[in-house]
Amino acid sequence: MTTYQSYTAEDPGLRVNSHFFETERGVVLVDTQLHLPYAEEVLEQIRSTTSGNLLYIVTTHAHPDHWYGNTIFRRAFPNVPIITCRSVSDEIQATALPRRERWDRLFADRIPKAEDLVFPDCVFSGRLTLKLGEHTLQVDEYGPAEAGAHTVVYVEEDRTLITGDIVDNKKHPWIGERNIDNWCAILEEFRQRYRIDTILPGHGAPGGAELLEESSQWLDNYRTVVQKHLEPEALHLTEEGAQKAFEEIVSGYPDFFLPHWGEQTNLGIGLRKLDSSFAGNSGKPIRTADGKM
Repeated sequence: MTTYQSYTAEDPGLRVNSHFFETERGVVLVDTQLHLPYAEEVLEQIRSTTSGNLLYIVTTHAHPDHWYGNTIFRRAFPNVPIITCRSVSDEIQATALPRRERWDRLFADRIPKAEDLVFPDCVFSGRLTLKLGEHTLQVDEYGPAEAGAHTVVYVEEDRTLITGDIVDNKKHPWIGERNIDNWCAILEEFRQRYRIDTILPGHGAPGGAELLEESSQWLDNYRTVVQKHLEPEALHLTEEGAQKAFEEIVSGYPDFFLPHWGEQTNLGIGLRKLDSSFAGNSGKPIRTADGKM
């Protein structure tokens, strides 16, 4: 059985996970952190607990907390491919600079400068299969869910799925992308497509296939609560409705981590109409005119 290791950032780094494991050909790393100091700790952990022969980096989606650390790893391993799917690559290219401006106001010198950002350079569409000795990695492309697009890694021999933020463990997810219905459909597709013993989530501790149910239940509850507080025919919550929905969701999951972006929370922001600083999401309704979320 393969040994999978996980590094989890402290609260200022949003408790984001980096997962890595050794194959016969070298180490595979999935996601590289937001803050440069945390990325350096991941690098040190890889060097101290594995062969240190980094073979591939995989970026699961375009949110900066999962790929800003590429800067550190490119300096240490100039020739290691950084893999992601075409739709994630396109989203990173389209949103990198405006998102960098917003995150700079929160984290300043703990994140890379705009000119130092390192984008994925090995891009595929659909599925990429990597045969690494006794390990077969299925690297699969998925559409909108927690982000606008996603890359997941499935290790067939170990029945292990590395999901990025499509699945978290006991964390309130970011819902500002407005892809709730498709997100739920992807979770169901995971159940049908993969035989799963272990899930390594984007945030929170590893778990089993029960994390799919936990994620689905949270999203179902979110839809119910939002519908309850939306005014008839409205596409966005009022400020009062957003606050009531926030309080009801948080009180229903008292042991869930609630990430803070400065003085605000990811859930509080996501329940409200997003301004132009949220590249690609500005003005998206929380419910469409035909009732979809």
